[in-house]
Amino acid sequence: MQKWTLLISIAFVFAGCADLKKSEQLERIDMMSTELDTWKLELLDFDKEQWKQWMENTETSVTKLKQLEADTVSLETAMEIDTYRKLQKKLPGLAAQQNGCLKDINAIQKRLKKLRSDIEKGNGRRDKYDSYLNNEEQEMEILEAKCAFYQNTYETVKKELPLAQENINELISERIVVEEVQ
Repeated sequence: MQKWTLLISIAFVFAGCADLKKSEQLERIDMMSTELDTWKLELLDFDKEQWKQWMENTETSVTKLKQLEADTVSLETAMEIDTYRKLQKKLPGLAAQQNGCLKDINAIQKRLKKLRSDIEKGNGRRDKYDSYLNNEEQEMEILEAKCAFYQNTYETVKKELPLAQENINELISERIVVEEVQ
């Protein structure tokens, strides 16, 4: 009988210790949720209308460039075209990267909400809560890298494409004039 009493007492001690971690675990969830909300706001800064306009402009310009291509161009012109084409190639991936990051954020938020509920109610395996939280933190590290890559790409395109577009438009105008003269 004393053996059972001892085992039951030990079980209550472990259950009590798990509840001592409850506030720390909930705090970790709150910190992760806040960080995810911040990332989500940054991702929602993506202007889909501007992106569509960029896509249309670059497709039109590249088509015109192909029609006007000469056998030889100056090194400076070739570098401008190359820069423009590199920016153009980044555009299709931007929307996909943004959607992927948002999807991952929503998935983590959903899991954190479920974990918060379990911790508050004491459901599931209490001894595994810290392990679950560690896994979510690791997932967030991966997601942070994905979001940073997207953000860097978006900022680069946003900053460099208008100038590159202007340069390409000037180049197209010059080449049209040269071809009309010939």
